[in-house]
Amino acid sequence: MPDHKLIKWEPIEDLPDNFYIYEFTEKSDILTLIFKSKEKSFNFKIVFNGYFTYRNTKYNSLLENNLNLPRQCGLFILENSPYLKWFHYVSFDTCKNNKIKHYIIKATNNVVEILDCDTPTIELKED
Repeated sequence: MPDHKLIKWEPIEDLPDNFYIYEFTEKSDILTLIFKSKEKSFNFKIVFNGYFTYRNTKYNSLLENNLNLPRQCGLFILENSPYLKWFHYVSFDTCKNNKIKHYIIKATNNVVEILDCDTPTIELKED
């Protein structure tokens, strides 16, 4: 039984059940993800400033098995994260004093995991 805990992160009210990554950019230590939904005219952007590391996986089922992600899209934080443990190991614990969170964004087309100690900025966008 895994010792990590998946917590639903709800920074956006009425988040659609299905959304996809429309645009994914990494520039000058800023990771920007723009999402769109086919269900309704609902677009949003999440920006991570100064993140430590991220990974983007197209094969959702691989992560679903390991992290017990639900089938529907969503935003999550993973406590006691294996990814964060790995990061501390490879960085020789130099960032151990930072309060790093493991953010997980599960879209219909990708699962993106980001390690960051700052809360990302979120913006709702007009279609």
